[in-house]
Amino acid sequence: MLELSKEEINQRLVKLRNLERLYPIARHRLDLLEKENKALKLKLAEVVASYDAIIEKLKLWLEELERMVFGRRGKHNNEQKDNPEYNKDTNQSKNKQPRQPETCRRPIPKDDQITETNDYPIAHCPDCHTIVRTAKKECRACQFHPN
Repeated sequence: MLELSKEEINQRLVKLRNLERLYPIARHRLDLLEKENKALKLKLAEVVASYDAIIEKLKLWLEELERMVFGRRGKHNNEQKDNPEYNKDTNQSKNKQPRQPETCRRPIPKDDQITETNDYPIAHCPDCHTIVRTAKKECRACQFHPN
């Protein structure tokens, strides 16, 4: 049989006493952590359920807003597809007259309608960075447009 030295026996007894003293503390801590884990899992399930309810509510609101902004879909689109005068490319009927470009332009104001005039002096050309000596509306390389 194996003979242990007195020193080895003392070391093993110290180790055993330490383990006997620390085991109940560790077991108590483990029990507390298991209880906390169960409580957190229940709380997480409640939070997830509440978020799911909020998400469903937001989806319904979004659907309602889409209906308000874009209108109902389905029947209205089918009517347009069945209509032979409906043009898919321009989303307009074929009978509609094109708009004249003059209707989009603002007329030049008369002299009595001008309320203010601003001067914008230019020292350097914005494109070629040369010094501008005379005030011209255009030069050979670039055109000056006040910003």
